[in-house]
Amino acid sequence: LEVKPEKIYHIRKINFHGNNLSNTTMLRRYMRQNEGQRFSQKELEASKNRLLGLDYFNDVNYKINPVP
Repeated sequence: LEVKPEKIYHIRKINFHGNNLSNTTMLRRYMRQNEGQRFSQKELEASKNRLLGLDYFNDVNYKINPVP
């Protein structure tokens, strides 16, 4: 996704896949980037690091799907 600085993007939906250890509600508490917020690469990376810090996952990846 190419983010243009002059445009404002919002997060519509965050999905978790491959998680068998915890419920989604608990994982969302560790997210810095949340649904409905403006997109922030900084907050997305902070969320990834917080989830990795739980030691539940070997890796955390994200995929950004633009919606027309």
